[in-house]
This record gives sequence, structure tokens and C-alpha cells, in this order.
Amino acid sequence: MPSPALSPDALRAVLRAALQRLENGSAIHSDGQLGDALITLSAEAKRHSLRAEQVLVLLKQAWRELPEARALTDGEARQALLSRVIVLCLDEYYGATD
Repeated sequence: MPSPALSPDALRAVLRAALQRLENGSAIHSDGQLGDALITLSAEAKRHSLRAEQVLVLLKQAWRELPEARALTDGEARQALLSRVIVLCLDEYYGATD
């Protein structure tokens, strides 16, 4: 049975947390809601033996389906935000710390 942390809804929640930080003018780093979601996502991915590449595919699929992401008119900002979330996800998956 797939983990709720790896569901499309959970992945969209991770991405929405990043978008909210952007809208609030906050830096996109892994703390608070975003950090908690990335920790849970990474732990569940490892528990289910998903490789990092598989997690990234899931995140990118969720990103493409997210209305809030599609609503971003600045394509460069949209790509930069997704890239930042990917970096944070990889950092969490591989246990990197700042």
C-alpha cells in the first residue's frame, strides 16, 4: 500500500508550502511546514525503497498538475522555485545539512 506521504495530494502540499513561502516573500528553505513535509517525504520514499530519481519524477508530476504553479506567469520564477524545491528534497533525501 502506498504511503500517504507519497500521494499526489501530499506532494502537492509540499509544493504549495514552497509557493506560500514565495508569495510571502520568504526564502525557500527547509524549515517549518516545507521542512516537515520534505522530511516526511524523504523518509517514506526511503522506507518504500524509492530512489531519489523516482521521488523527483513524482514531484515534477505533482508540480505540472498544481494550478498554483501553472498560474505563475513568470516562467523563470516558476522554474527557479521548482529547482529550489528539488535541491531541498535531494538534500533531505541524502541527509545533507546546511
